[in-house]
Amino acid sequence: MSSLDQIRAQLAAAGHPELPVGHPVADGKHHRYGPRKKYWYQLREVVSKGAVIGYSGTYGYFSGDDPGTERFQWAGAPLSDEVLAETRRRQEVAEREESERAARQAQLAANRARSQWDRAGDVGASAYLERKQITPEGVRFDADGTMFVPMYRYEAEGRLVGLQKITPNGEKRYNKGMEKKGASRLLGSIGAEDKMVLVAEGYATGRSIRMATREAFAVSVCFDAAGIQSAVQGLRAAFPAVHILVCADDDWKIEQRLREWLVEEFGFRGELTYGASPIKVEAKNTWYMLAAHKRVDDNGVQFVEARPRNVALLAMIRAY
Repeated sequence: MSSLDQIRAQLAAAGHPELPVGHPVADGKHHRYGPRKKYWYQLREVVSKGAVIGYSGTYGYFSGDDPGTERFQWAGAPLSDEVLAETRRRQEVAEREESERAARQAQLAANRARSQWDRAGDVGASAYLERKQITPEGVRFDADGTMFVPMYRYEAEGRLVGLQKITPNGEKRYNKGMEKKGASRLLGSIGAEDKMVLVAEGYATGRSIRMATREAFAVSVCFDAAGIQSAVQGLRAAFPAVHILVCADDDWKIEQRLREWLVEEFGFRGELTYGASPIKVEAKNTWYMLAAHKRVDDNGVQFVEARPRNVALLAMIRAY
């Protein structure tokens, strides 16, 4: 069987931080934890003849909207067809209930966003805008200087799904439970005669482009890198003839971002040589073998693959 200790060991081997007190919980729900709530897991009981014989589920680390999903490894004897069928049935029920719950949460978040947007003022001051040296467009302001950027799904006439709330110190928050995936904010409008529309990640980047081009082009603002693809697909479906230009920010600095990630997650300030043997790093009350490799995806785009591994914990998992 797969025990909760094995589940904890698999998460640790994958580089996850220590779970909160009382976790893991096998309730079929997504639980997010760790720095910036980037880590998550979802766990369910595997039941046979009314008794729990183990656990199954998924886990990952969010990068934008990409959850980085991995499946927990099952340790023990193979499951019978009867147990597999019952497990699938329970999983389908849990997924349906989770989908319904998420839809309710998203609707409540959209309602709160609409109320907050309606109460906010069209004119206001924002220390964030001042630091970025940009003027406001398509935003509103709360009394405390927080700037509201509306987030839409642009099917049909557009549907408000939430707000990005940028505080004076630059912290970015969202309505809890909102439908963030695929949301964007269009600055300007796209007319029948327009030849080009721009896509950018982040309000400040999008507004800076609008100002630099004297608002000659509409700009679709995405809220993280993972939202760019959805924005481009939506624009292409709505405007088949328009040229779409993606205005990339410094996300191309993948080596710099890798170093920042290593410092943030593992306190490691050394150098990783691409393609070299893994190096041992002590962090989070254990140790990891870190290695990095340069890869190219199916579209010819370069990226860095870097995953921590804990061989001792993996061996312990297999030993059960």
